[in-house]
Amino acid sequence: MKIIKKLKVIYLLLLVPSLFTCQENNQTSLKAQNILSSDLLLKDIDTLESWIMKAHPDPFRFSTKEKFALRFKEAKQSLKSTNGMTGEMFTGIVTPIMAELRDGHSHVWPPNSDNLEGQVFLPFSIVFVANKPYIINNLGDENIPIGAEILEINGVKTNVLFDKLSKLVIGDGNIKSSRYRKMESTFRLSKLLKLFGYSDDEYKIKFKTENGSINSYNAKALTQNEYLQKNKSDVKSISSKDVKNNNFNKTNLSKTLTFNTIDSLNNIGYLKIASFNPHYFQESYSVFKTEMNSIMEIIKNRNIQKLIIDLRNNTGGEDVYTLHVLRHLAKQKFSMFSNLTFKQNNYKFLPDGRHWDIDPKSYKLNDKGTYDVTPFLYGDDPFPMGEFEPYENNFKGEIVVLINAYTFSAASDFSARLHYAKRATFIGEETGGSYIGNISGYSSSLNLPNSRVIVSISIVDTRQPFFESNWTDRGVIPDVFVEPSVKDILNGGDPVLKKALLTIRNIK
Repeated sequence: MKIIKKLKVIYLLLLVPSLFTCQENNQTSLKAQNILSSDLLLKDIDTLESWIMKAHPDPFRFSTKEKFALRFKEAKQSLKSTNGMTGEMFTGIVTPIMAELRDGHSHVWPPNSDNLEGQVFLPFSIVFVANKPYIINNLGDENIPIGAEILEINGVKTNVLFDKLSKLVIGDGNIKSSRYRKMESTFRLSKLLKLFGYSDDEYKIKFKTENGSINSYNAKALTQNEYLQKNKSDVKSISSKDVKNNNFNKTNLSKTLTFNTIDSLNNIGYLKIASFNPHYFQESYSVFKTEMNSIMEIIKNRNIQKLIIDLRNNTGGEDVYTLHVLRHLAKQKFSMFSNLTFKQNNYKFLPDGRHWDIDPKSYKLNDKGTYDVTPFLYGDDPFPMGEFEPYENNFKGEIVVLINAYTFSAASDFSARLHYAKRATFIGEETGGSYIGNISGYSSSLNLPNSRVIVSISIVDTRQPFFESNWTDRGVIPDVFVEPSVKDILNGGDPVLKKALLTIRNIK
């Protein structure tokens, strides 16, 4: 077993020449090992730089030209120090560049990312509490105690390891919590450890049990088949089991919209919005509107005076859906996006740019040389641009919103608008989506021509109306921070909802 004793600069670790170099002029050997020459990979770096700078509408929103120049320089220097590498290894060179975008809608995957041949998996699942990793599933190995804090993996202190890895997890702005939450997926974390040289056929873990004793154990890594058999429900979030363990009066109107009278004595309702994605509403905005209107009618008929809205794990969807909900909740006129902007008026320079042809009627050239989207109808309703009035029978009571690091994209935009309007109290943890808007819209997977590494670059710059006045590189910060403990997670407790009930009951 090769135990890594020291954390090194990640992509230099990948580039130790002995891992993949060949004798010069031995092109047959290179091909046999699927190793690409450094010259070909340098061309891919140039291609990636061109795509980002020409297609991404705001690459320096949360970074700088100098930082990007440094990332590209580091990548090229690393490639020039070797004769070549595999496409998967090259993904480790591309990842720091994509991470520098600090754009959670952009992605990078190894070529043939669905092929798990040779992939090994951690023999346990973790959750982070106060950024410390705790074991919540030992996948059948009783020698790994559930609830223990992991102190080291293969000789590397976990605070150092996960801090380094988190900087290579792609996410919005400088939101740390979302990057740690993404590493809670055993599948994702195992891939990350392999990509950056920390994977092994055995993991030596040092851990501290609940009673404070410190022990070590060599845990055998899982093969793909073992992993799939033992970990059928990968841990991807820290949310509770919602309210299903409570005896609430439930009215389920869809898989994603659930309303409950959570406290009839104090006229408190609980609305769970699990997604704004049309996929869950038969791809129909009218279905969503009908279901949301039905819920608001129930709220009115039951004389609900205070409302808890749960947006935890809501990763977004269509902004027009959020507009409909906002008009039910707002007390006064409010603004949606100040503008939606494209950098180009066509994207034929991208491999699939033909799919992104933009109707000339839908944009106009602005004084910055980019292209603003002009207002249009989404079915019979206006796309969420400009100002909107609340609905006539809007909800006027008190609101508490539950958020976490998986509250992203349209759900985070929705939260930010309520927060900016001081319409609600927020409880939980920082949203994973940016407060000031995101880069999203059209997006698809692009293969770099030589390595076939897959990158996804979004092209629409969506800005909140308070983009300039309230600029920040963070998400929506909760008024009351609550993070479930390890015991809460293991036992299905929900301290966030408990705190919300306590808080809203005391609002006069």
